[in-house]
Amino acid sequence: MFEFYKATHTYWVDGELVPCVTDMVSVYGKEDYSTDEAEERIAAATERGTVMHDYIERRLRGEDPADIEIPEAYWPYAEGVELFLEEHLLNPIWIERAWYGEVDGLTYAGTVDFYGCINGINCILDWKFVSQLDKHKVAAQLGAYARLLAANDKEVWSLGAVQFLPGTYRYYFCTIESALALFEPCLQLAKAKQVQFNKNSLVRKGELDGYFKKADADPDGD
Repeated sequence: MFEFYKATHTYWVDGELVPCVTDMVSVYGKEDYSTDEAEERIAAATERGTVMHDYIERRLRGEDPADIEIPEAYWPYAEGVELFLEEHLLNPIWIERAWYGEVDGLTYAGTVDFYGCINGINCILDWKFVSQLDKHKVAAQLGAYARLLAANDKEVWSLGAVQFLPGTYRYYFCTIESALALFEPCLQLAKAKQVQFNKNSLVRKGELDGYFKKADADPDGD
C-alpha cells in the first residue's frame, strides 16, 4: 500500500517510510534556516509555492481563473501562469500525482507536478515559484522523476522546469541524459544511507531480541 502525507511530505510503502525526491536531491544544497530572516523568506516562498501549485493545478483541470481565489500578492504570479498557458499547448495525463517505484534496488517516491504533453511532446514538467533557480538541483529532481516513471512503465521523451515570475515565466529544457547523470550521485548516496539504516535496525532488533530472551528466561532479572 502506498500512502503520501502532504502535511509532513512523507511517503510510506507497505508501512515503511521511503526516501523522497526532495531529500535525495538535497545533495546539491539545502535551505539555510540559520537566521530569522532566512526562515521568514523560506516560509514565504513555501506558502507562495503551495498557493500557486494549487492555482495552476485547478487551471489545468479546466477551472476559470476568475473562480480561483488567491491572495492579491500572488496575482502577478498568476499572470505568469496565464501567459505560459496561453503560449503553450498542454495536455495533462496526471497533475500533482505522487509516485513510488524501485530504481536500482532502492524504493523511493516523489510528486510529479505535470506528466503529459506540451506542444505535442510527452514530458515531465516541474513548476517553480522562486526568484532563484538551482539548475543542477532541478535537473537532478527531473532525473529522479524520469527514473520513477520509467519504473512504472511510463514513457518520458523530454524534461522541463517552468520558473514563474511576476507577470512572466522562464521555461528551462533539460536533456534526459544530463538529468539522469545529475541524479545518479543522489541515488547512490540514498542507497548507502538505506543500507546503513537497515544495518542499524538489525543491530537494534538483535539487542531487543537478546533482551526479551533473557527476560523470558529470568523474569526477576536475577
